[in-house]
Amino acid sequence: MENTSIKNYILEKVVFQSVEDLYEMKKEFDERGVKVWVNCPRRNMDFYKKLKEILQKEDSINYLIEGSDWGMGCNSIHLLDIYAFFSGASEFSADIERLDAGHISSKRSGYFEFTGQLDIDTNKGQVTMRSVKDRDINLIAVITSNHYQIFVDESRGKAWIHSVESDWDFKETEFDVLYVSQTTKMNVEAILDRGDCELTPYNESLKYHEVLLDAFLNHLKKTDDYRESACPIT
Repeated sequence: MENTSIKNYILEKVVFQSVEDLYEMKKEFDERGVKVWVNCPRRNMDFYKKLKEILQKEDSINYLIEGSDWGMGCNSIHLLDIYAFFSGASEFSADIERLDAGHISSKRSGYFEFTGQLDIDTNKGQVTMRSVKDRDINLIAVITSNHYQIFVDESRGKAWIHSVESDWDFKETEFDVLYVSQTTKMNVEAILDRGDCELTPYNESLKYHEVLLDAFLNHLKKTDDYRESACPIT
């Protein structure tokens, strides 16, 4: 950054592997007046924008994500981010007691993955992430509140919405899962046109990164006697 005058960045997750680096770079970005977003592109999808609209008056919203070997370490930031988006949650604390002991190797050399269950309590409800080892279970998400139960299967681009209003009968809906090539183009154009985009601002995403990095690091230190300050997830 010393020899550049770049004013806008879109960062890929996981943006940094330690909480110390997260805050050091926050200070750097703030001092330089740089605008930074994190590339969690579900916020670009019309389906999740609609969910945000219909759930905005719900007092409590729970989010369950379950599947087999879906890369909890690598991908949990996307799921916590979209939960915060449609629920409005702003406070988070993680419970690592149900994670499987130790870690498994990531598809990328030198990086770790995790299985088992990670529970995150928030001021709007609970997020439960389950990754099951050595089974063939499609990743499914279930969103529940007082007035809604919503099943989401992104791999099929379908959701089933049950509501009090419909007497709990379900309504099936289809939606487009956007490719990164599509969302990157729309976000870059939005930044160039109006100086902002729909992605998560860095200072907001920092909170989601921090709770997840702390959770996985604490798990590694507890079960693997891990001594490093950086969490090897990508």
